Amino acid sequence: MAYNNQSFLNRVLFIIFFIFSFHVKADYLLWESESNEIACDVQSSTVWVDQDGIKNCVQYFISNKNTNTAIIQFYGDRDISAKKNINEIKNNTYHDQLNIVKNKSDVFNMTYIVIARLGTYGSSGSYKNKRELIEFETISYAIDEIKNKYEFENIVLVGHSGGATVGAALLTLGREDIQCAVLSSGTYNYMPREVNRIMSRQKDYDFSKIPTTMRERYDPIFHTENIYYDENRKVFIVGNEKDKNTPFNLQVSFAWKLISEGHNNTYVITADAEPPTYHNIFNINKYISLCF
Repeated sequence: MAYNNQSFLNRVLFIIFFIFSFHVKADYLLWESESNEIACDVQSSTVWVDQDGIKNCVQYFISNKNTNTAIIQFYGDRDISAKKNINEIKNNTYHDQLNIVKNKSDVFNMTYIVIARLGTYGSSGSYKNKRELIEFETISYAIDEIKNKYEFENIVLVGHSGGATVGAALLTLGREDIQCAVLSSGTYNYMPREVNRIMSRQKDYDFSKIPTTMRERYDPIFHTENIYYDENRKVFIVGNEKDKNTPFNLQVSFAWKLISEGHNNTYVITADAEPPTYHNIFNINKYISLCF
């Protein structure tokens, strides 16, 4: 009995520790944190994903509007931010992220949600798992839980760069609730992109060796046959021809593959973008509005 009492006390102290730690850190969101169900339960706006061997705490930020269709946004890769201290990362507090979704919700007068990718902005897991199947399946399971909690039916996906790849991957996982997708400057067809990047470094490389990341990553362009057919769903591939990060021709090839497989409401939009990389698209809200 004494052992059981001590075990219960340890559990209570553990919960108190986590509650206290989140307050003393000035609401900074954790990065690369370990998956822990107890810690996940005491945080705001989180989903514990435990399905098919996947265990992660997924952080999300949701506006206070309640509509039948929700816009769900995914941020791009955060390679630079992932190397910083959590207090040095831009918009890395719960309050900052709530302001972002509230402002977006006011623009579209709809439920607006940002779901943090693995290892970023409060979601547990490793950021190194970006663009792997575990990231995409975890997010998909989290969306199901969020839908059940807030009782909306359809979703509009919005993603930029690596976030656009998340949106594309969710399409290939066969989701039937995607009403529209706005995917800007997305990464598709990883292999030719990686070969071009290696060649641009002007260093000797044994091209018979495939980089480890290429073996582990899930590339949506090779799974388009699993996309649920919906004649009313729209997909907008938004990019700039001068994009130096995610080549425009690979974005177009993804769109063409969707069209060739019968997803005829797929459109390629050439948009203005910020120099000198021409990767960050100006006025993305304009293209989100095309969904409605």
